[in-house]
Amino acid sequence: MPTEIIATLGGASQRASVLAAMAQEGMDWARLNFSHENEAAHAGRLQLVRSLNRRQGTAIKAMLDLKGHEVRVRADQPQALEKGQQVLLSASPGPGRVVLQPPLLLSKLRRGARILMDDGFVELVVQSLSPEGASCLVTSDCVLKPGKAVSTAQLPPLHALPGEDKQALRFAVQHRVEAVALSHVGDAAMVEEARALLGPGILIVSKIENAHAVRALREIIAASDAIMVARGDLGINLPLEEVPPLQEKILRRCRAAAIPAIVATQMLESLTAHARPTRAEANDVYTAVRQGASGVMLSAETAVGEHPPLAVRWMRLLAERAEQENARMARPTLVPVRAR
Repeated sequence: MPTEIIATLGGASQRASVLAAMAQEGMDWARLNFSHENEAAHAGRLQLVRSLNRRQGTAIKAMLDLKGHEVRVRADQPQALEKGQQVLLSASPGPGRVVLQPPLLLSKLRRGARILMDDGFVELVVQSLSPEGASCLVTSDCVLKPGKAVSTAQLPPLHALPGEDKQALRFAVQHRVEAVALSHVGDAAMVEEARALLGPGILIVSKIENAHAVRALREIIAASDAIMVARGDLGINLPLEEVPPLQEKILRRCRAAAIPAIVATQMLESLTAHARPTRAEANDVYTAVRQGASGVMLSAETAVGEHPPLAVRWMRLLAERAEQENARMARPTLVPVRAR
């Protein structure tokens, strides 16, 4: 079966004409990222997808990606930071402060902890702790943008879905989406909790993006309908050099268990601004499919990029070339439960 292409919808891809072009280029799934924007915005995009399916006879499926236990920067404006500068991570605003929302991370921090923000482009090191928050040292000149995700290896495993995710699951049931991606999965219990709330008929895709999920990989695979190698947070929460062998290991285990696996994050990142991927990106997509990925995902490339249909085309061309080499490899397919 052809590799499934998952494309994230956002401001760059929410017009009917752009969506139609993406479908023509080979998009199979529309991803609704609940880490950004509200239910009304995503309901509107879902309506566009279904309208396109009715008008043009396409079969684009919807994947709702949950927010999970995430922490983000709360700010109105970008904040320039300099190497050696001291900033205070806090729950409340003030001069020299970086406000976290929700502030649950603050109580978990320890002196010496590395805090990474914006996919690791911003790094802070905790110097001291007080009732006001965590005083941190900025390790290099950078610009901290509002809404960027905050990660640290010190977060303990989380075993239950947050309230916002439970509300999003109700949205998934109400709007009959084909799949839900669970963020920051810590163990199989989170998968089972989501399944109980969703009921039958919706695929559960568990995202592997922290050390706890890696340690519980076998049980998470056994409890899930599909797995996502979510390299964004995985590359923040674990040493970056561990991500390539982990991707290979996860894909191998998914093939052995006969469940589909998706590779995600920065696959064609340069297409957010350019019309042609880098050679490294081309090799990345090719390698993921050669390793047995059932699906590959576009994030910013189609959500906010300059060329969403072109990003889908490049993804398809690269996947097709890898498939020619993989003719003898059996790969599970991302088939919606209701279509089985």
